[in-house]
Amino acid sequence: MDFKEQLASLNGLKETIRKLENEVNTLKSKSSTGPRFNVNSPNNLHVSEIIDELQDRQSRESNIIMFNLEEVAESDPKKRNEIESGKIASIISSIDDSINTSGIRFARLGKFLQGKQRPIKITLSSKSDVLKVLKKKRIINIPVKIHGDLTPMQRQHRQLRSACSVGRIES
Repeated sequence: MDFKEQLASLNGLKETIRKLENEVNTLKSKSSTGPRFNVNSPNNLHVSEIIDELQDRQSRESNIIMFNLEEVAESDPKKRNEIESGKIASIISSIDDSINTSGIRFARLGKFLQGKQRPIKITLSSKSDVLKVLKKKRIINIPVKIHGDLTPMQRQHRQLRSACSVGRIES
């Protein structure tokens, strides 16, 4: 092989190396913009929404919501809270007397309107107490309704599920 042939071969190798370098760079750029997790990417907003939803569910897991419990017509807030606390403790004890009612916290939801009964959010001491109440809530014979404290997403999912089941029944 003479000098010109070696030079042509060397130029061919240089061109092959350039092509391979371009392919490697292309692959590198594709892998860096590919399906890697990037917190700041707008495509990953759903991840933060999921985390928020899970945190919201966790914060609500010790709560129940009680509806149709008559509001006390007492002007003194301390007396009103004592009376309502007694009513709530009585209802929960009638459902399951093993639940410790001394650590219960509660608050009426919404703005007071004369003649309307606001729901009450009740925080029990543990998630297991909530499960006991929700499992046995049908045994009380008063017009009080008790539900779990659901997130907006859970309520929406439940509505969609019931609408789908109603649609299947009508078909």
